[in-house]
Amino acid sequence: MGLGAISWEDACLPVLTEAECGQWHEARGRRVVEHRGRLWVGSRRCFFQPVHHLAQLTAPEATRPARCCLGFRARLAKEAWEVANCSLPAHTLADPSTYRLDRLRPTPRRQVRQGLRATDIVALETPDLILDQGYAVAAQAHARDSGIELPSRSAFRKNILSFFSPRRGLILAAVRGPRLLGFTLTYAVDTAAYHDMVYVTGEGLASKVPVCLFHVFATLVSRQPQLRELMHGVHVRDDPGLCEFKRRIGLAVTPLPARAWFFTGLDGLLRRTEPERYYQVTGRG
Repeated sequence: MGLGAISWEDACLPVLTEAECGQWHEARGRRVVEHRGRLWVGSRRCFFQPVHHLAQLTAPEATRPARCCLGFRARLAKEAWEVANCSLPAHTLADPSTYRLDRLRPTPRRQVRQGLRATDIVALETPDLILDQGYAVAAQAHARDSGIELPSRSAFRKNILSFFSPRRGLILAAVRGPRLLGFTLTYAVDTAAYHDMVYVTGEGLASKVPVCLFHVFATLVSRQPQLRELMHGVHVRDDPGLCEFKRRIGLAVTPLPARAWFFTGLDGLLRRTEPERYYQVTGRG
């Protein structure tokens, strides 16, 4: 197949270790620190979280990871749930190993079949297609919905290139001939798989690309038994359309026990000034 791609049926999702995930963050210019044997990534606001959302930390591990840290949030292992003071409100798919098309409700199941007839879903082996057409697709998606993140061109390029050489994740793309209609950035760490950013054009929406991309990703995850969890973003409760779409494709909002800490006064400040962001971090409010 052209476009530097293979059929999604022939693809396999790479599975990173926590250390490899940390190296990936560093390759994209993010700060990674080690604390009690676990890796954390920090933001410009000095907020830290484990290098991937579904990492499960013990009580001693889920503590302030760096002196400069102004806040952190970490999901807890089951044996540490007694120290939980918040939750990670994640969209998750129950038992991804059993995912099949017939698990979808009739309407999205029909949309998948229609979409797969109207477009080709491919797994990219080179970044060329996304580097050539991907930013325009991302800009169109952002213009339609400001909640969809649009990085700078340089940051976008750096992120796309980081998926290749070495291969750290899988970019799935929907194409019609040489034209890119949408794509999603996916990856896996240890036992967790992530359907991360999704960018789709208006034409792609009409062709049911979002549900097709999710179906393809979930199918690939089901073929790798070591992947026991699937996450498709944090619950964005002020976007009811997005939440309804995820509900219809079988995702549930799961409050995963977690521990959060903020420097004195920041908890209340974030709750008052950025209540939706506060909810996404803590599951509270």
